[in-house]
Amino acid sequence: MKKLAKQLIEHVREDWDPVLYGLTALWIAILVIANYGFDAFVAVDQDARAVWRILPFVGFYGIPYAVVLGLLFARGRVDTTTPGLWRALAVGLFVVSLADWFPYHRDVAAYFPGPLRVWVSAVAWNLKSTLCWFTPILAYWLAFDRRHDRTCYGITLKGFDAGPYLLCIGILVPLALWASFQPSFLQQYPTYRPGQAEVYLGVSAWWTVIPYELVYGFDFSFVELYFRGFLVIGLARWLGRSAVLPMVAMYAALHFGKPFAETIGSIIGGYILGVFAYNSRSIAGGIILHLSLAWTMEAAAFVQHSLQGTVVR
Repeated sequence: MKKLAKQLIEHVREDWDPVLYGLTALWIAILVIANYGFDAFVAVDQDARAVWRILPFVGFYGIPYAVVLGLLFARGRVDTTTPGLWRALAVGLFVVSLADWFPYHRDVAAYFPGPLRVWVSAVAWNLKSTLCWFTPILAYWLAFDRRHDRTCYGITLKGFDAGPYLLCIGILVPLALWASFQPSFLQQYPTYRPGQAEVYLGVSAWWTVIPYELVYGFDFSFVELYFRGFLVIGLARWLGRSAVLPMVAMYAALHFGKPFAETIGSIIGGYILGVFAYNSRSIAGGIILHLSLAWTMEAAAFVQHSLQGTVVR
């Protein structure tokens, strides 16, 4: 824990600029207020299959990132004249927009009997991260960055010390367990609720829940690869430690539509994980933390429903 705290303190000390941090915080606050106070981005989430409807998502994610990048440029922190940087940013913006817009995973469920469609749709939702997050990032790395980055944006355990992250888990997991006692928590979790599929198949819920939870973990892992791997480790060759702040702004936008407290937590957690990824050049710690918390919340929700005598459906 001391090692991670030292990394965070040293990063803030070297990166600190009161004007830059103040304006970035103000910009993110404006985005959060616009979303939760005025539903300013509700139209972006409308279900639309036309390919051109990816464009609102480009603005939805691109503008938060671009404003912070502009602040960095105005403060003389980055050189934005490098073609490679703009190529990477264009590809990165396309990837996050594609992942959020992509609607065709829902079509898979139509090929299954009615009682299975909820489960199949839930599994397909998480599997689409393999197609929309991992596949294009891997292709870009193979085409442009393999010679500069042998780890594919932090997919490595080389030099990784799991100890501090395990200590973090020991602190955060009890907080997640405490949250599981809140009514609002049980309204949202677990993210898949057994029901018709298990009755139709004549099997225990474990046969559907465990496969779902595994692919649920895929989604968290690939999100970590994109935000802390591609946007921080990948862009650090041009932006240095300044790659963290614009990533946080885009990461906050990813959580719009989720509970307010979760969005605020993503801003703080996104910054901290970004610093750790920048220093370690590995996303292993972020994946460990993300999966531990995600699966703890899922398990806690199942237990709470069982203790309260409610049926998870």
